[in-house]
Amino acid sequence: MKKKILLVDDDHFFRICQAIFLRDGVEVESALVMEPENWDSGRYSLVIGSYPMAAPFLLRISEWKIPVFILSDGLSRELISLMKQIPTSRFFLKPLDFGHFRGMVCDAVHSE
Repeated sequence: MKKKILLVDDDHFFRICQAIFLRDGVEVESALVMEPENWDSGRYSLVIGSYPMAAPFLLRISEWKIPVFILSDGLSRELISLMKQIPTSRFFLKPLDFGHFRGMVCDAVHSE
């Protein structure tokens, strides 16, 4: 089965991630163009979302047992509260070091 990431971010970042991770055999799908009933944890190895835009989505999938990477340009009480509700979450500060981020994503996706 092909490795997949579900991304909750704008189209620009989606295209960047798609280009970076396709080289590693990882497919990226956008949650923003999918109906909620098509969000299925069994299809994905990882969820990546930018806070605060992705917060409502992340709350809906908080019971999924896969890694969730939350990207933000700062840390707030609200974000910390959200992360406490998603035990599989990790925080990444923007701007990203894409080399390090790519390594973390590949480790998470390929460690199943």
